[in-house]
Amino acid sequence: MTKQIVLITGCSKGGIGYALSQKFAQEGHHVIATTRNVDALEGLEAFGCEKEALDINDQDSINTVVQKVIDRVGRIDVLINNAGAPAVGALMDIDLQVAHQCVNTNVFGTLAMSRAVAIHMAKQGSGKIVNIGSVVGYVSTPWAGIYALSKAAVHSMSDTLRLELKPFGIQVVVVAPGAIKSNFGNAGA
Repeated sequence: MTKQIVLITGCSKGGIGYALSQKFAQEGHHVIATTRNVDALEGLEAFGCEKEALDINDQDSINTVVQKVIDRVGRIDVLINNAGAPAVGALMDIDLQVAHQCVNTNVFGTLAMSRAVAIHMAKQGSGKIVNIGSVVGYVSTPWAGIYALSKAAVHSMSDTLRLELKPFGIQVVVVAPGAIKSNFGNAGA
């Protein structure tokens, strides 16, 4: 097995990104775990993970972290776009500011990360981008309409990126989990 350089967004303790960071590190890969507040990454250093503060809604933050990784280790083999924002409420009632934040983070933040990393992957001639979608991106549920539409957009965007980036040796996949016990939903409460 070749040691991969894996950059993961949204790695706060108690969530999918944190568990992915642990697992990839345990498998012997070089993991850069990110979240807006590095204090939320407590414990990952025990697995050998590097920790970086990253806000996927801030292009300067994205550029800084991606360049830092490239400067330190020379490449990024796998990008896991896990960072996201919840939005709970009926479409007729939800605060539009919450809706905008959810869509901006889940769709445009994911796109911004993908673009920043894909440039380097294209130079390498290889790479894998894993976008974390959701089952509600395929099957909508009440009171999750904004979140569902944001994840449906992630699925569609991933399908397009897969076609556009294939000539550069970059694979793009979507993982669409169902209900997961994590701290993610607490952010929307």
